[in-house]
Amino acid sequence: SLGPTVHDRAETPGALDDGTPLDYAWGVRVTRRGDRLTITHSGSWPTWTAQTVRQPEQGISVAVLSAGDDAEQVSTTALLIADTLT
Repeated sequence: SLGPTVHDRAETPGALDDGTPLDYAWGVRVTRRGDRLTITHSGSWPTWTAQTVRQPEQGISVAVLSAGDDAEQVSTTALLIADTLT
């Protein structure tokens, strides 16, 4: 394990040189969906699409793997699942 310091830093969004904040950290998107901190990551390979969603304040993690290439549908499904788990 790399420890909590590295973990926290990897999920801290960056900013542009002019200070404009980004919602992107080290390979993950960090946003708020309503009152929920939501950390997502997606990927694909020919005929496969994946999405992970973490809502750490609620103790929720979801991973969706699809044998298809509809990335938007996979993302929407993963977020809906996470949102219904509290």
